Amino acid sequence: MKSVFEDNILDEKDIEVLDSLEREITDIHSRGKINEVQYSNLKNEISISYDKIFRKNVDFLKNLSNKTDSTEQLNKLKENIEMAHSEQKITELQFNLLNKKIEETIEYNKKK
Repeated sequence: MKSVFEDNILDEKDIEVLDSLEREITDIHSRGKINEVQYSNLKNEISISYDKIFRKNVDFLKNLSNKTDSTEQLNKLKENIEMAHSEQKITELQFNLLNKKIEETIEYNKKK
């Protein structure tokens, strides 16, 4: 997990790393090398990391000078968040809060 954030930049590359890490943890769990509690704790940590990445992306898009591009990118990000939710990479609560943050950002951009 530390390697995901070591460059202090959260980007699409980090999503790929988390995807790989999630698959590896699921595989290790299915082979019985970690128990259910360990698996659940690791999945929770990964979910929090996805959430951080998505939030950083929303914050970045809120500060773009070109609001049209920002709104388009926010809509694409929203699709990515929906996919992450459907794949159980983020929780229902994270999904709802991220969607709310995106909608607030879109409204903020409309006012500028």
